Amino acid sequence: MSKIIFLIDDDDTYNALNKRMLKKHLKDEYEIRAFTDAEEAIKQILEENVIPSHLFLDVNMPVMDGWEFLEILEEETEGTDVNINVSMLTSSMFPQDKAKALKSKYVHHYINKPLDPLSIHTIFGD
Repeated sequence: MSKIIFLIDDDDTYNALNKRMLKKHLKDEYEIRAFTDAEEAIKQILEENVIPSHLFLDVNMPVMDGWEFLEILEEETEGTDVNINVSMLTSSMFPQDKAKALKSKYVHHYINKPLDPLSIHTIFGD
């Protein structure tokens, strides 16, 4: 059974680069789904019960940003056994953003765009 990775970034170019990097460095056991609309991704999780094992989330996006996404995810999954490894993937390296992100029970990493082999190794291990 394949594991699912969500890439959520309003920039198609970053989604394409990150998807290519993940496919190059991970086994084929992962299905990668890219979203330019965070609302569509949260809908798949909450309404369609598609639970990714890993989720890469941009901080700054129109309509629903990464902070709103995390807030909804935490509120709607409180008291459940949903466990998603979220990595904030951003160009915002403000220390206060990183501190805020790491307060979330889901966020395990806060990394700079785009993904690179070292980040992938850190997140997924060998």
